[in-house]
Amino acid sequence: MSPKKSFVSALKKWVLSLSLSAIVASLLLVSVTVAFLFSVSDTKTNYFFPGYVDCEVVESFDGTIKSSVKIQNTGNTDAYIRVSFVSYTQNVNGAIIGESAFVPEFDLGENWSRAADGYYYYKLPVAPGGLTGEMLGSPMVLTQQTDANGNVVGNQVVEVFAEAVQAYPEDAVVYAWESVAAVTGTDDHLVLKVKVYDNFLDSNKYVAKYRGMANNSDKETVEWKNYHQGLLNNNVVSADDTITMTSNDEGRIILSLYFVNVIELKDFALYFTNAANVASVMVYSTVDELRQPDERYILGAATKSSLSGNYISSAPAEQELEYTLSINATKHSRFATIIINTDGPQQPVGLCEIRVMGYMSHNNVAPAAQYKGGAGTQSVAFGDTDTGVDYTAWNEYHTGKLNDTTRSSAEYDEKPQEKVMVRISDTTTDSMYLIYKLDKPALIDMVDVYIGALNLHGNPHDAAPTEVIGNNQVLAMNVYVSETENQADWKFLGTDSNGIVITEDMYLRMYTAADNVEFGQYVIIEVKGTPGQMYYGFNEVQIWSCADLDIDE
Repeated sequence: MSPKKSFVSALKKWVLSLSLSAIVASLLLVSVTVAFLFSVSDTKTNYFFPGYVDCEVVESFDGTIKSSVKIQNTGNTDAYIRVSFVSYTQNVNGAIIGESAFVPEFDLGENWSRAADGYYYYKLPVAPGGLTGEMLGSPMVLTQQTDANGNVVGNQVVEVFAEAVQAYPEDAVVYAWESVAAVTGTDDHLVLKVKVYDNFLDSNKYVAKYRGMANNSDKETVEWKNYHQGLLNNNVVSADDTITMTSNDEGRIILSLYFVNVIELKDFALYFTNAANVASVMVYSTVDELRQPDERYILGAATKSSLSGNYISSAPAEQELEYTLSINATKHSRFATIIINTDGPQQPVGLCEIRVMGYMSHNNVAPAAQYKGGAGTQSVAFGDTDTGVDYTAWNEYHTGKLNDTTRSSAEYDEKPQEKVMVRISDTTTDSMYLIYKLDKPALIDMVDVYIGALNLHGNPHDAAPTEVIGNNQVLAMNVYVSETENQADWKFLGTDSNGIVITEDMYLRMYTAADNVEFGQYVIIEVKGTPGQMYYGFNEVQIWSCADLDIDE
């Protein structure tokens, strides 16, 4: 081989080596570049193909009647919709002449709900180009103002404002709108926080009760000092329903009001038939019964109306009266104490009705649930009285006494047929479990459990000897919420180690867990006690959801 040939061969080999190296290097660079481009392309999808959320009101209006309101999703992604109204009055020339304080009443269409923030929410996601269902379940009739000759001088205008937020991921709507508690179900149904304003001392609707303390009454003498339903909360203002009370030696008449529901107190109204001896009325509120005045819990003082002579506050049903007590108490109010101060001791006062107006932002979902006893628990007889239906299904989900909304107002041991007696067979454990399965997931923020800690095995009212099994008091009640029965998924809701005595009997207490807010379909109640003495009586369980109320929204 000639030197020239050798050089050329060597050059070709070197060029070939260089080319291969360059190719390999190029391939590596392309590989990196391709990977980088794929990464950038993936994260910038919305930059090149932007998604956006928008909506438009589609309505039918004829004269003074708004007959249809729907909202169209004009964006290019699934969205949730909410609506608000603004009302005002304009003259015949279209100039605004005043604000209107109300929006005409109407029925809500299917899948629409009004939440605590005043917005109307459509509970299902709407596809791009799609419409919500009809919002107006009944026509909205607008008002007109006329002059003395009947000529129209003003027309009410109700403007519809719609908002949209992307439907996915689910956290987007929960983050954007405070009143959306969660998204659940196969149809991605919104769970909403709502409030209901009403008279919560109305016994016919809300099972509220009252009792007199440190004073006497000419009626209801047997029930007066125990919580009961009677003339003062029948929602009837009538002199025929008057209860005459006599103040004590300190010149006080003390009434305690017990609300089965948890409410935010707002307005009070007292209707007197004889208020000549009344000097003032003070109102207090606590989560426990207030037996004596405590300035920490005072809500305000009602003063005498110049129109009626009654001591009243804002009550919508009595608009002609002068309202003097309107308060906004803490959310978890269950008891209110009204102290009527008279101008001297032993003074008679006639009272015919009490109304307590407020907002309920909670709903007891226990009645729609099923429950069962945890492992190792069994339902047993109490003395010679069979406590009934929980025996056969105790360790299976069922409905029974513990979610029938009935809580005995008698002393704990007097009506054992209204309780469920439960014990645990394992003498080495200090925990007893009840498990509730709700009919649908809910946002839970409070659970009440009415528990009697029995000191005797048997019926204390029987003449026969009873077996003392020790002081098996409730040491603590813990509550968990979960989306499954799996204990690893349990989320801690709250605990209570004291309980509230809600009868004169020391045995029955209401334990409340309300430390957190958790979403789930299972509520697990754990009762902590002493091993070998895990024997308790349960009277009722209330599970409070702060979202998606089933009553009038």
